[in-house]
Amino acid sequence: MPKVFISYSYDNDDHIKWVNNLATHLRANGVDVIFDQFETKLGSDLALFMEQGLSISNRVICICSEIYNQKANAGMSGTGYEKRIICGDLIKDSSTTWVIPLIRNNSTNNKLPTFLHALKYIDFEDDCKYEEMYYDLLRDIYDQRNLPPLGNNPFVHNQDILGKISEMNEIVSALYCTNNHAGKESFNYLRNGKKFVIGNDLFKFDTQWSDADGNSIYAYRDNVKAIACASGNMSIKNFDITRYDFSSRAIQVFIGENVIWINEYGKILITKIENLEYKSNHEHMLTILYKILEI
Repeated sequence: MPKVFISYSYDNDDHIKWVNNLATHLRANGVDVIFDQFETKLGSDLALFMEQGLSISNRVICICSEIYNQKANAGMSGTGYEKRIICGDLIKDSSTTWVIPLIRNNSTNNKLPTFLHALKYIDFEDDCKYEEMYYDLLRDIYDQRNLPPLGNNPFVHNQDILGKISEMNEIVSALYCTNNHAGKESFNYLRNGKKFVIGNDLFKFDTQWSDADGNSIYAYRDNVKAIACASGNMSIKNFDITRYDFSSRAIQVFIGENVIWINEYGKILITKIENLEYKSNHEHMLTILYKILEI
């Protein structure tokens, strides 16, 4: 029986009623919902309820209404308190699917609060699609993936084709890595799983990137321990790691700014965004200057 904590904001009576109905619906389908309207009494310690509920939950549904997002971004009230607890767990494991962002009562373009902005969400705005969305939510909570059947390898009897594919993969991989510890590289960050590997052994960094806009790009810490953004020129000689914020999974970096990467061995890489060029829908070129600190 999955335990699911519901994090929401007190927007208005209609919104509270909708959240209550969703929690009731989930309980009717065997989900042990941790919900303050079901469990707290007058005089209850709400902060303790949040801490204990989040600590024992298998999943957390964050109902991202417009007011919820505002409170989360501002760190206000119970929403802000729950945000701090959730952020702590997301920092420990950035690959987790613990949080399920759910969109409701939100007509803005910013559907998610900043601390959840990189997560996949489910949209419950259209009441006509409630049953369809509810089924998808329930299937995700119970980890019932709807995968198509896995077929046979069509090249299993053709070793020549397999050999050529392997050779092509090696060529592609070579275009998206460098063993140098300092230099300049240009690459199409839409290829190779949006990754570019710098260095090797203890000094290996799997950098990962994706589109933002014409003058900036997103960098991700999915394959390293932590990342941070640093503006302007940096002094390598007087580098102080404590000056930077390493709390985010993804950061937006503009041309001329730097990304600081820390790998699993505690080694440090600095990359400077020198240029971005969108040549076609399938070729987005990123040029970086990079240096691995020998410490």
